[in-house]
Amino acid sequence: MPHPEELGPYRVTGLLGQGGQGSVYLGLAPEGGRVAIKMLRDPVDTAGDAHRRFLREADAARRVAVFCTAKVLDVGATEDGQPYIVSEYIPGRSLHELVRSEGPRTGSGLVRLAVATLTALSAIHRAGIVHRDFKPGNVIMGPEGPVVIDFGIARAADQTTTHGVAGTPAFMAPEQFDGVPLTPAADIFSWAVTMAFAATGRLPFPGSTPASLMHAIMTAEPDLADVPDDLLPAVARCLAKEPSARPAAADLLAEFTGLGPAAPGHALRNTDTLPPARTPTPTPTPTPTPTPVRTPTPASQEGAVVAADEGPAAVAVLATLTAVVAAVFALQEWHGALTGVQDVVLPWRVADSLCDALLAITALAFAATVWRDDRPAAVIWISLLPGALVGVGFDPADHRTLALGALGPALACVPAAALGLMAWGEARPRALLALATAALMAAEAVAVLLGAGLHLVAGAGHTTLAAWLVVAGLQVRRPPSPAASAA
Repeated sequence: MPHPEELGPYRVTGLLGQGGQGSVYLGLAPEGGRVAIKMLRDPVDTAGDAHRRFLREADAARRVAVFCTAKVLDVGATEDGQPYIVSEYIPGRSLHELVRSEGPRTGSGLVRLAVATLTALSAIHRAGIVHRDFKPGNVIMGPEGPVVIDFGIARAADQTTTHGVAGTPAFMAPEQFDGVPLTPAADIFSWAVTMAFAATGRLPFPGSTPASLMHAIMTAEPDLADVPDDLLPAVARCLAKEPSARPAAADLLAEFTGLGPAAPGHALRNTDTLPPARTPTPTPTPTPTPTPVRTPTPASQEGAVVAADEGPAAVAVLATLTAVVAAVFALQEWHGALTGVQDVVLPWRVADSLCDALLAITALAFAATVWRDDRPAAVIWISLLPGALVGVGFDPADHRTLALGALGPALACVPAAALGLMAWGEARPRALLALATAALMAAEAVAVLLGAGLHLVAGAGHTTLAAWLVVAGLQVRRPPSPAASAA
C-alpha cells in the first residue's frame, strides 16, 4: 500500500516501519527538519470524545522533558479521521536489533543503558504518563546515547480503539493482561525484562506463543542466569508480580547514580494511577519547530534510513544512469523489431555490453548500501553480477557468443525475481517491475537460443529494467530498525 505524500504540513519521504498500532513514516517538517510520523491504525470521529481523549493524551506526552527521550512535536488527524503523532527523528538502530546482531551489552555500556533508560522513564512518569510499551524496540541507540521513543503513544492509541491490549506480550507486566488501570510499576517491570534481554540476549520469561508468554509472566519465576551481579538485584526486584513491590524509576536511578534515596517530588509513584486528565482549552496549537538531528558520522552509528545521505544519493544517480542507457538500448531494439533497421544508435555489442557493465556496477552499489542492515538483499544484489558480466561482449551476429548471450539473462533472472519477491510486501510497484524484468530476462535467454524474437524481447526487458532501476534507486534506504518502527 503506497504511503501518503503528506500528513498535515509534513511531507512524507518514506516508510520506517509498520506494526500493530499503525505505520511510522519518515517526514520533513515545513522548516526542513526530519521527523518521525506515526499514523495510528484506527480512525476516529474528529468531533467525538475519542479524538479529544487522543489529543489530550498526546498533548501530555509533549510535556515530557527531552533528555533521553524523543520529543513529541505535534499531533493531528487526516481528513478521514486517521490520527497521527509527530516526534523528533532519532537516527540509530534499536536495542533489539543491536543485541540480535552484535550480542548482549556488557560492562559500563550496560550500566549506561540502565541509567539512560531510567532517566527517560523518570521524566515520563514525572509528566504523569505511563509508557505502556517499553521494550528494546522502543530504545534507539542514537548517536548521542540511548533514547526512549513512543512514550504515551500506546495510551493515546488506546483512545482510538476499543479492542486489544496495548503492549508487546514478551515485555508486558502481569497486570497488563488483566486490563486493570496501569501505574508506572508496569513500565518498571518492562524495563527489567528489557535490561535482562540486553544483558543476556534472551527473555527472562520464555514462551513461543502469546498465551505461553502470558502464563510464564503471570506465574513463573524469571530466568536471570547470566545477568551481571551489579544489575541483578535491581532487575530481580523490578520483576515482582505485585506492582507495589517494585521500586520507582526515580529510586532506581538514584541507586545507580549513587545519590541514595530519590528526593520527593511530583513524579508518579508505582502505586499511583494516572490522574484524570483535564479537558484542554480548544485553542489551536501552533506547529512546533522540530530540532534538526545530526546525522552520525562514525561508521558504528547505523541510521534507520541511512547513516549518511550521500550513499543512497549516489546509488540513485548511478541507477538512473544505468536506466537511461537501458532505455536507449530498449528504444533501439523496439525500432529494430518494428522496422527491421538495427543498431540505429550503437552497435548491439557496444550498447548491450555498456548496459551490462553499468548494471554490474549498480548492483554492487546497491549491495554496499544495504549490506550492514539487510545482508540477504545485499547478497542477492551481488548475485546479479555473474549474469550481468557474462553478457558483456555478446553479439547476436557472432554465433561464437550465443552461449554467453543466453547464459547472462538466465543467470540474472533468478536474483531479479528474488528481489521482487522480497519487496512485495512493502513496495508493490517495485516488486512488480523486478518480477517483470526477471520474466523477460528468462524470455531473452530462450530467444537467443531459438534465434527468434530477440530484439522484441530485449526491448521489452530493457524497458522494464530501466523502470525498475529508477524506482529502486529512488527508494533505496537501509531497512528500518524495529525501534524506529515500534509501531
